Amino acid sequence: GKNIMQLCGKPLISYTILSAMESDLLDRLVVSTDSKKIADVVSNNFDIEVINRPAEYARDNSPIEEALIHGIEYLNSTINYQADIIVWMQPNVPIRDKGIIDKAISMLLNSDAGSCITCYEATQIPELMKVINTEGFLEPCEKDIDGIRRQELPRKFLADGSVVVLRA
Repeated sequence: GKNIMQLCGKPLISYTILSAMESDLLDRLVVSTDSKKIADVVSNNFDIEVINRPAEYARDNSPIEEALIHGIEYLNSTINYQADIIVWMQPNVPIRDKGIIDKAISMLLNSDAGSCITCYEATQIPELMKVINTEGFLEPCEKDIDGIRRQELPRKFLADGSVVVLRA
């Protein structure tokens, strides 16, 4: 139920929906959920479509790809809607930079890539991390970095869950 908990007077999911509504490039907004409570909150606050996600795609260990494919197939089979681009936004990420959705869509459309995601630069350096070995001693994760300065290591990025744009 975290996606409908109140954050500054609004259900958490509403921040994602409002960000999507600001996009100039999205032509259809859909919420996929297996929760009647979430569906009711969305339907009572927004004029957007809610797809009832089957239980087999809503387990704790269900890959999100299954829910995305279900949504695509549902729209295609029920109203003959064929999406070219899918924009997946997680409702537990309430803050998105203005215009980031359209920027990500444009980046994908102007490339040969299959997807585009938002991410941030990691401040930790995995190559310098240690593990505890079977004898209980610390040892480097990476063995061959002696003499390499951290500034010489490649920049690393982590997906932030804000926007994922995929070719259908």
